[in-house]
Amino acid sequence: MRDGVLFSEVQWFRTQGLVMIVWFGALLIWYGFYLQIVAGVPFGDNPGPDWLMWVLLVAFGIGMPVFFLLLRLETEVVDGCLSYRMYPVHLQFRVVACHEIAAVEAISYRPLRDYGGWGIRRGKMGPAYTVSGNQGVRISLVDGTSLLIGSQRADELAVAIFPGIMYEKRASSV
Repeated sequence: MRDGVLFSEVQWFRTQGLVMIVWFGALLIWYGFYLQIVAGVPFGDNPGPDWLMWVLLVAFGIGMPVFFLLLRLETEVVDGCLSYRMYPVHLQFRVVACHEIAAVEAISYRPLRDYGGWGIRRGKMGPAYTVSGNQGVRISLVDGTSLLIGSQRADELAVAIFPGIMYEKRASSV
């Protein structure tokens, strides 16, 4: 670890279902592009113009797979201050300063029920940044709001934010 970094974690969006959906869509676009542009056979019952096939190829045949290959949640704790970002959605880290944190707890949550899935979400308890699984750290801020950061190492993350504190590991967020 670099100097002062107490915790660092990078989580990638690599669930099989998501990968299959993205690649199926991309391959369908590539197939349609090949048929209409290369082979000269109109794609579909009501084919779009050639320029539309180029736009679809760039946006969904190339752009979407590249976006999901790059998509990741990066979390760091440096001297008790939390930094996180969902790259490439956030290019800069979002920082929660030490004095803004009131409490921290490692929890198990229900991603679909509590937040509607994974990614950047908003639930009853505030915003959540999650990639996979059901483990995370709820950070209660002094202004009364809270933030959930999903982590495969939730216990380590909680201890890194508040070293030496005693916290309860809760079974559910609700």
